[in-house]
Order: sequence, then C-alpha cells, then structure tokens
Amino acid sequence: MLGLSPSETLKLINEIRIWSMIGTGVLAVITMVSGVAQIRLQSVVGAAKDAELERYKADAVERTQALKNDASKLQIELEKERSERLRLENKVKPRRLSHIDKGELGFILSGLDKVNFEVDSMLNDAETHRLALDFVEVLKSQGLYEYDTCNQLSFTKVPSEVRIHINEGDLKNRPVMDCASALCRFLVTKGLSSDLRYFYGPQTSAGCVNIRVGHKPA
Repeated sequence: MLGLSPSETLKLINEIRIWSMIGTGVLAVITMVSGVAQIRLQSVVGAAKDAELERYKADAVERTQALKNDASKLQIELEKERSERLRLENKVKPRRLSHIDKGELGFILSGLDKVNFEVDSMLNDAETHRLALDFVEVLKSQGLYEYDTCNQLSFTKVPSEVRIHINEGDLKNRPVMDCASALCRFLVTKGLSSDLRYFYGPQTSAGCVNIRVGHKPA
C-alpha cells in the first residue's frame, strides 16, 4: 500500500482510526456544545419574551386603571352637570300634580273622615293658581269641594311653598288634625313643602283644612 511495508501500513491504519475517533469525539463535543448553546439561547429568548409579556401586562393594567380613573372623573363631572341641569329645570318648571300624584292624594283623602276645605293661591300668580286648581280637581273628585276655582289672595307676608292651615279652635278636632297631618306628609313626599307641620290661626274657617299655595322657592 503506497509502497509501505505491512507494519507501516498497519501503523497508518491505526493512526487513521485514532484520528477518526478523535474527529468523531470532537464532532460530538461540538454538537453537544451547540445543543447547550441553543438551549441557553432559547432560555434567554424565552426569558426575554416573558419579561416583555410581563411589561406589556403591567402597562395594560396601568392603562386600564388610568382609563377607569378618567371614566370615574368623567362620570362625576357628568353627574354634577346633570344635577345642576335638574336644579335649573326644577327652578323654572311650574309645579303641578301629576296624574299619579292626584291618584295618590285621592286615595289618602278617601281613607280619612270628611272635612271641609279651603284652597288659596297667590293673587296675580299663574303658577300658584294652576297648582291650586290641581288640588281643587282632586278635592272635587272626592266630594270635598264644591267650587271650580280657588281663592286668589294677596298676603302681607308672602307665603312660600304649599302650607296646610287649620283654625286654632280645631286643635282638638281629630278629623281636621288627621287630615292636615296626612296632607303635610303628602306635600313633603312630593317636594311641595319642606315642613311636616301644619299651621293654625284665626284666618282659617272652623272645621276646615286650608291648602295655601305660596310662591315657589327660589
């Protein structure tokens, strides 16, 4: 073989085998190192992706909270504007008894002993007069009032809200007092009065409950 003696040929073959094994070992080492490097690279990339995902989640949570805070502030502002709008609307809106209000008042009166009524409104005040006529309508439907209109009066001290008055001599008249108390509760419930008390004096006829419709509070 290539002019080599048998012993030299055998030696050459052994060296080739040795180098072949060394090459195989080196290749195995390289393959292993490459595999380890790839695993480490994947681990690093995975960790980076996880970190990026956590940052994204944190940013998303922060943005969501900021949006919630902005929404809450906006809701507060809208509620303030709504309350102010309702306040202004109520300030200029004429007071009236709705169909439901009239039904409730009629039901209350139907459960009480019958008494006589007087209904007063402010002179030259269309708003108070119209509201007073709502009370007249309910009273007539219950057979408690015979007129189609109310008294339009001028007062030295201009009354405010809707007040209930009785004669001072009726402070022991149970039907009159019960009716006056029930009407006071109704007026407060409907926002037409802020006072649960009824008033008494000589101006109201004896045995009567007087519904006095004063000016709408400013």
